[in-house]
Amino acid sequence: MGVGFSEWRRRNPTKLMKMIQDESCGESNEHGHSVTIPENINESSLREAAGFYRDALGYAPHPLTGAESQGKARGKAPILKNWKQLTPDDTNDAFLDKHFGHGSSHNLGCVIRGLRIAIDLDSKADEGASVRRWLETHPETAEVPRERTAGGVHLHYECPDVPEEVLASGRALVSTLSEGVTAELFFAGHSLVMSPSLHRSGHRYEWEVMGVIPRIGWSDLMALFGF
Repeated sequence: MGVGFSEWRRRNPTKLMKMIQDESCGESNEHGHSVTIPENINESSLREAAGFYRDALGYAPHPLTGAESQGKARGKAPILKNWKQLTPDDTNDAFLDKHFGHGSSHNLGCVIRGLRIAIDLDSKADEGASVRRWLETHPETAEVPRERTAGGVHLHYECPDVPEEVLASGRALVSTLSEGVTAELFFAGHSLVMSPSLHRSGHRYEWEVMGVIPRIGWSDLMALFGF
């Protein structure tokens, strides 16, 4: 039995960086623009959303337990044991039909690949109210595509220069932005719960800002979110 993905990532930071760079090829279209989250994205079915995340973002969709499942991680627990190894090529149409087709009760997780990152802003205590106030005081985030979650938002970026030691660690970075508001950085290899998943509270994840996913440098990311 081979080493797990986390151990391989720790031992091979240079190979990991090359794999991420290779996976990022083709992420921009022929005009050099990043992927756009379409205005009608919230009209997508679970299956359609999974296909978009795979084909447009280069993510690897995988099934999560539904909001009605039992356990502390209900609605967020991966169903497949090999989810960390999944690539977009593994999640072909038959795979998506099986896990996200009509009648599926699964939530939708995506393994981030390539240069893409997501910032999870959370203020669970007030159901995201503090996050919204923080966003209002940071207009530079106003046009960044984001999903509304039960406790805040997911902001979506591309970052071409995440340090190799951060990638190799496999650990999401966490910072405190203000009282009650935390930021968590998800990058290649991490799983993100995505729209239209249903939170155990009854809240359905949905996109509230659409448009072009911007590119941000690591230094700017650090300055904005304090990682």
